[in-house]
This record gives sequence, C-alpha cells and structure tokens, in this order.
Amino acid sequence: MMLVETYWQPQFTGLLRNDALLWLLGVLGFGYFLASIFGSLAAEKMTKRYHVHQIFLLGNLLAGLCALALGAVTAPALFGVLYLLLYFLLGAADTAQDVIIHRATPSAVRATVLSAQGLTLQLGALAASGAAGLVAGRFSVSVLWQAGALLFLVGFAGIAYILRKATH
Repeated sequence: MMLVETYWQPQFTGLLRNDALLWLLGVLGFGYFLASIFGSLAAEKMTKRYHVHQIFLLGNLLAGLCALALGAVTAPALFGVLYLLLYFLLGAADTAQDVIIHRATPSAVRATVLSAQGLTLQLGALAASGAAGLVAGRFSVSVLWQAGALLFLVGFAGIAYILRKATH
C-alpha cells in the first residue's frame, strides 16, 4: 500500500482535466484519514457480529482488490471513491489485525511482538519505496500499483492460508 501512498497525488492530478479542481487533493487528503478512522470504528462494531479473523481476511482481500482497481481508473470521481474505500478497508483490516495480535500474544512478549511488527512494516515500506523508485520511470503508476496489488494479494493469500490452518 506504500505505492498508493507515494504516488496517489500525481496519479489523481493526471486524471483531472482542469487545474481549478486541484483543491480536491486536500479533500482526498483529509478524507483518507477520516475513512481510515471510520474503517477502524466499523471493525470495532463488526467484532460484535463477526469473528475478528473474518474482518481481517475480508478487509485485506477487498483492500487488495480495491488497489488493483485503483490502478485501472481513468475517472477522477471513481478514483476518489476507490481511494477512500481503500483507506476505509485498511482501517478495518488493521484494527482486526491489532486485535488478533493482542489476543494471540502473551503479555510478557507483547511489546517485543509489537516492536517487531512495526519494524517489519517499516522495512516493507522501505523495500516498496526503493523498488518503486527503481522502476517508476520505466512503468506507469497504474502498472506499478497493479503489480504491487497483485504482490499484496499473493502474499495475503499465504497469510490467509496460514491463519485458516491455525484457527481450524
């Protein structure tokens, strides 16, 4: 998802046909924080009806598909909707992931596990940014996003498989 975070503004402005609409960058910038918050709140409410693993799996699957679709969008309005939906889904999936980690980790090692999780996230973002920097001039942002989304979905399929084995 680091690829979307890095390149969303040039991708979106490239879709605009009028520079007078550049104010929409601020709306989307504000909106993605709000969408993420609402995703977290929705996940919290959904845990009363659904298993937290289901929220995690569905949220990440839909986020990956949303990122894949985002790379194919040519209309600014649809871009905005998918972009905000992506952050809503990530907010929900991240909240579910945090609940899963907290429940599964003994309190004696929880700080270590959370630190390792943060380090892994930072290393993944570093690797994604570095790889994107190496190939961004050779491919369009759309291709970069779709490749990243496919890589995310493949990796996520492995996580989903492991999670299902562990919970059944």
